[in-house]
Amino acid sequence: MKRRRSIGLIVLISLLFATGCWDRAELDDLALILGWGVDQSEDKTYVASAQIAIPSKLSTQSGGGSGQGFFVLTASGKSSLDATKNIQRKSSRKIYAGHRRVVCIGETLAKNGLSDVLDEFTRNPDVRLRTDIFVVKGNSAQELLQNPYPLENIPALAALREHRAVGGIGDSTLRDYLMDEAKGHSTTLPVIQLSSLASSQGDESQDGGQNAGGPLGLEFGGRAIIDPHSKLVGFLDYDEAQNAVWVKGTLRHFMLTTRVPKEDGNINLDVSRTRSKVIPTLQHGKVYIEVRLSGFGIIRENTTPMDLSQVENVDRAQEACDTTVEQAAKHVIVKLQKDYGLDIFGFGEAIHRKYPQQWKAMKNDWDKQFSNAVVTVNANLTIRRVGLTGPPLQLPRSEIQE
Repeated sequence: MKRRRSIGLIVLISLLFATGCWDRAELDDLALILGWGVDQSEDKTYVASAQIAIPSKLSTQSGGGSGQGFFVLTASGKSSLDATKNIQRKSSRKIYAGHRRVVCIGETLAKNGLSDVLDEFTRNPDVRLRTDIFVVKGNSAQELLQNPYPLENIPALAALREHRAVGGIGDSTLRDYLMDEAKGHSTTLPVIQLSSLASSQGDESQDGGQNAGGPLGLEFGGRAIIDPHSKLVGFLDYDEAQNAVWVKGTLRHFMLTTRVPKEDGNINLDVSRTRSKVIPTLQHGKVYIEVRLSGFGIIRENTTPMDLSQVENVDRAQEACDTTVEQAAKHVIVKLQKDYGLDIFGFGEAIHRKYPQQWKAMKNDWDKQFSNAVVTVNANLTIRRVGLTGPPLQLPRSEIQE
C-alpha cells in the first residue's frame, strides 16, 4: 500500500513538469511581421509601422489571390513598445515578430539616437539578432514600408536582397550593431531610400530621383555613420560605403570600374573573395596603420584598345585596379579622420589585440588619436580571368594594342 502511494505521488509531481507546449500559438492566430519601421515625430513621439504578410495572397499552391500580399499597420506611442502595443489594438491576430527580417529606422529618429528603440529589441525573446537593420534616408520608415515593390510580394525583403546583391553580408547587421554599441564603438548601418524606378543610374540628386516620375522602388544608398552615442552623424555614398566595409573586412564582392593610364576607355573588374588585414604599429607615441586589401577578379568589360590575351596588358590592368582601390580606400579613411573623427573600421580593436597594455592608456582618447594616425593602404588584386576574348571585338585589328 505504501509503495502504491509513493508511485502515485511521483506520478503527480511528474505531471507538474509535463505541461506540454503551454505557450503554443496556432498560425491562424498570428499576424506575421516581416518588415518593421520606427520613426520619431517632432514632439518625440515614436511611430511604429508593421508590414504584415497576408497568407492568402502569398499562397503558391493555389496561385495566390489578387492584390498585394501585405498591409501596413501604424500606431504611435511614448516608446517603441508603447507604439507596438497600440498596433496590436488594430490587429485581429496577435502580432508576431519572430519572422521579422528587416527593421527600418527613420532618419529623424536615427539623428536623435537609437539606444531607446533598440533596448526593447535586446529584451524581446522573439527578436532575431540576425535581422537586417537599415536607416531610411530622405523619407520616413512608414513611407518606405507602404511602398510596394514589383519583384517582391513583401517589399521589405527587397531591401534585404538589395543589400546582399551589392556585397553586404546580410542577416547579421542587428547583431553586429548591438556588439559595436555594447563596446562603445562607432559603426555604420546600411542605408535604404525610395527612388524612382525610371531614374537614370547613378542619380545623385537629394531626393534620390523621386521627382523623376513613375513608380518608386527601393535603392541601396550607402551607409549611415553612427557615433558612440548611437546617433546618426553623416552618410557615406555607395562607393565610399563599399570601400569602408572592405577595409573593415565585411565586404563579399563588388564591381570595380577604373581607367588604365594612357588608355581610352575603362576596365570593369568583378571582384570577389575580398580580404582585409589591418596592421597597427606604435612608434614614439604615434599610431601607424597599414591596411592590406586583396581579392580575386574577373574582367567583365574592356573598352580600352588593350589586348588582354597579352600578359603585359593584364599586369597594367591589375596595377590600375590596385591604384584605384588604394586611392578610394584612403579617401574614405581620411574623410572619417578629418570630418568625423570616428573609427568605424575597427582600427582600435587591432591595436587592442596587438598592444593590450598600451591600449589601456589610449582607449579613452582613441578618437583623437585615430584622427592623427598615419594610415597607408596597399591593395593586391589578382585577375584570374579576362573572358573568352583577348582583344576587344568591337575594334578593328589595326587599333588593338598588343
